[in-house]
Amino acid sequence: MQAPVQLLLASALALGQVTTSTAALSPSLAISADNVIINFDLQDSTLSQYQVFPIPYPSDPRPVTEESTHLIFLDDGRIATYNGTFSPYLSVLDTQTGGWTHFTAPGLSRAGDIAAGHLASYQNYVFVQDMDSGGTEQAQGIVRFNIQTGEHARFATEYTYYGPSDVAVVNGSVHVLDNDAFTRTGTHIDIDNLTHSKVHVYDPVSLAYVKTVVLDGRVSEFAIDSQGEIFGIDGPYGNLIKYSAEGQELARINVCDAIPRVLCSPVDFSISRDNTLLIGTRFGQLIFADPMLLDVGVVDFEMNTTSIYAALTTSPVPEPATSYFYLVGAIAVMLVRRVRPS
Repeated sequence: MQAPVQLLLASALALGQVTTSTAALSPSLAISADNVIINFDLQDSTLSQYQVFPIPYPSDPRPVTEESTHLIFLDDGRIATYNGTFSPYLSVLDTQTGGWTHFTAPGLSRAGDIAAGHLASYQNYVFVQDMDSGGTEQAQGIVRFNIQTGEHARFATEYTYYGPSDVAVVNGSVHVLDNDAFTRTGTHIDIDNLTHSKVHVYDPVSLAYVKTVVLDGRVSEFAIDSQGEIFGIDGPYGNLIKYSAEGQELARINVCDAIPRVLCSPVDFSISRDNTLLIGTRFGQLIFADPMLLDVGVVDFEMNTTSIYAALTTSPVPEPATSYFYLVGAIAVMLVRRVRPS
């Protein structure tokens, strides 16, 4: 079902569903697209209650090269997002006031890959992916920001040449995904990393190295549930793979079976506090999966050229019965359906 942008705009405004209400929303689903965050109240099964927050770039106007990507919920309900590319900021949104706080560090950057720019949090710390965008042995690793003091520290720099692929925090430990086949010298090829991803574990406070887990396969993004089991997405192919805490493969499913294959290209992967898996795609779909990999569904935002990034506090997963209009920047889009693969 398609309609002209002008008609969608008129419908959204007429329905009165575009809002910047400062009411706290929990449980919540937040999506980011085109430098705008939309925070849905999941206590309303129709998804008609939500907040819309344009993401500001500290130096206005936003350079065309600086695009926001991933986002996470912090423990206090605020939302943190990776805001930029070559000169990015960690930007933190207070959904009750609409206020923003921005942090950065010398050398912080990510590759132009739209799947890069990962975040994780622990207490007052936010851990941010840092990549050597030019491949010239610039700063890379994980940057930990103290969002109370503004202090930062870089760690996990010793394993990769271009930088870590992802970061997660679970059960009081920081997990760093390492896919890089080159050491920091740029001359030694780690053959094992061509077929196996590594997960390096650190203490979130001292930043001391704890251990490394080698996965029985290679993934581009990962998430870890409360039991320590590891889930990975293998880039654009759509395979969602479950590993034990020790790295052995337990199960897999192709999440692209739920939508037309030509429109499936995962760019975002995360997990909620109650272990619901979320996969955002390059073409405007948000895929949900349960941790047993038995149930997969998709919400289609009908944005065929816009990447979706998402964060979920807790379920319920939305299952709207009808369509609802809302705004992403100046473009109106529509929440259409949820389907399950056969």
